Amino acid sequence: MISGVASEPAGADALKPLNRLQSDDHEEVLDVIDQLRSEGISRYVNLPQLIICGDQSSGKSSALEAISGLDFPRKDNVCTRFATELILRRAPESEIKVSIYPDPDRPETEQIRVRNFTSPTLALDQFAKIVKSAEKAMGVGKYDLPFSKDVLRVEVSGPTQPHLTLVDLPGLYHAPDEYQDVDGIALVESLVRSYMENPRSVMLAVISAKSDIALQKVTAFTRKIDPEGERTLGIITKPDTLAKGSEMEHSFYLLAQNKKVEFRLGWHVLKNRNFEERNCPLAERHKLEAKFLSQGMWSSLPRPQAGIHTLVPRLSAVLKDHILSQLPSFIEDTKSSFRDTTLSLQRVGQPRQTTSEQRQYLLYSSGRFSTLVNDSLNGVYLDPFFGDALDDDDYKKRLRAVVQHRLSDFSEAMEDRGEQMKIIDEVADFDHKGRCIYRTDFVEEVRRRMRRSRGLELPGNFNPLLVGELFYQQARPWEIIVRQYTDYLVKDVRSATMLTLQEVLDEPSVEGVLKHVVNHQLSELEESLRAKTAELLEPQQAGHPITYNHQFVENIQKVRDQHLRDSVTMKLKVFFGEHYPRDLYSSSRIPFCMNDLIDSVSSRKEIDMERFACSEAIDCMQAYYQVSQMRTRRAVIKD
Repeated sequence: MISGVASEPAGADALKPLNRLQSDDHEEVLDVIDQLRSEGISRYVNLPQLIICGDQSSGKSSALEAISGLDFPRKDNVCTRFATELILRRAPESEIKVSIYPDPDRPETEQIRVRNFTSPTLALDQFAKIVKSAEKAMGVGKYDLPFSKDVLRVEVSGPTQPHLTLVDLPGLYHAPDEYQDVDGIALVESLVRSYMENPRSVMLAVISAKSDIALQKVTAFTRKIDPEGERTLGIITKPDTLAKGSEMEHSFYLLAQNKKVEFRLGWHVLKNRNFEERNCPLAERHKLEAKFLSQGMWSSLPRPQAGIHTLVPRLSAVLKDHILSQLPSFIEDTKSSFRDTTLSLQRVGQPRQTTSEQRQYLLYSSGRFSTLVNDSLNGVYLDPFFGDALDDDDYKKRLRAVVQHRLSDFSEAMEDRGEQMKIIDEVADFDHKGRCIYRTDFVEEVRRRMRRSRGLELPGNFNPLLVGELFYQQARPWEIIVRQYTDYLVKDVRSATMLTLQEVLDEPSVEGVLKHVVNHQLSELEESLRAKTAELLEPQQAGHPITYNHQFVENIQKVRDQHLRDSVTMKLKVFFGEHYPRDLYSSSRIPFCMNDLIDSVSSRKEIDMERFACSEAIDCMQAYYQVSQMRTRRAVIKD
């Protein structure tokens, strides 16, 4: 940083009308914001600011020169290569302070070098020389670096200066040339967008009248980032290049009236010095601008919207109002950031330079980690770490609740999506999103499968292996569902573990513990979990079906009883016709309920599996005996 008293630039008297009465409170607020910015607070909390942006050669630098009185570089092939914070303050003596705030991504040694930049001059009328020396200190032009993310900070005070802070950004451009390459296009756009996307930035969009507004990049940027135009003020430059009475002039005149592209803050028109006027003093520049804006259609514009004399107080008022409107949310964001930083410092803990201090830190952190993990697994969420159950991030820390919820979802998924096909009897039940098949159709499908699976079984019976074949087909979705919820559980465990580590360790320690300890252990647990689920699924995917659960027989009997009941009911309805009594007692001598009768004749209960199997074997034996006896008797008689 360099500061000192500088001589008043030429044309200073002409700048005095630009000053307006501004309160001490206004100046104090601006100074506080600038002080916060100089301390690097903007890296953590968005600060209110005015940013000036536009395409290259749009007239940004000329406008800034007219506002500040500084001698900005002005050449057709020279553009701003970095962001410049221009801080203007009214003071009895003229003074300038120049410093560079290095890009945080620079190496530490580079940051120190750039931060120690010293300007070769303090003269305000040699500001272009200051910019050039800063450019050299940043390394612009070296190592294929066409632009820099460093920030040049220039504080100018003097009796003619207004209370105003502006951030000048590099100009957007469409195509490379001998001074700037293709890579620079993306770099500049990224830099400009980073400032524009700050919700507390008021954008001063500079539009050159020499080019159609639709062809200027800044137009697309402002429309996309601020579609409602809530925080954009348009500045039209070079109106003197428009042919008088032309359609283009009329179009820009409508733009200045806020009728074509509407901004809440409106538009402003400036006439910068043209090539022939480039060396005339600022006082002459202001006279030429006033003369031009007093002629033709521009003379009908409201005075507060035209000329440098009204732009400066307008910008000052815009910045003041914007800061005041953003102050409540800014204070709240600052408090929130302070709380987060305090918690981060608490997690960092005491200094740990020695091996003993480092061990103590890890020992304490591991104990805290174990306590939180045990509480998370046991469902004890009393520690403030677990926060509010209704907060999504805090809920992820409650591992037992998360796992139980996952398992409930898994159970519902198996119930809803576990069957390959839903076998239904009635059309009214057809509500399973195309995964249904009527029982009659399924019977035909099984018939074809059974015929191709014939073994030693007798007619009317089936190969026992057919049951397994049908089951494995029906249970095919199980593997997909199990794998899906295994992935969910693994992700839940990793998320809870990560959040807990971030609570008890600082960021570098978290990375080290994850890399050398936790990731390896979690990977082993994941492999073990997947091996166990594969083991549980294997019997449901191949082999001979076997079970000793008595519910197997109960389920078969329930299904058969229901089929028998449906068959008996249908036959009775056909028999009785329109006189079918349904649930009413008949008028016969013995009163009865039809449903009870059907239940009685269609129900049989045999819980013991062996007795059930023996009964089925006896039935098959007797049926086989009868047909064999008849066949043998006929053969003997025939012989």
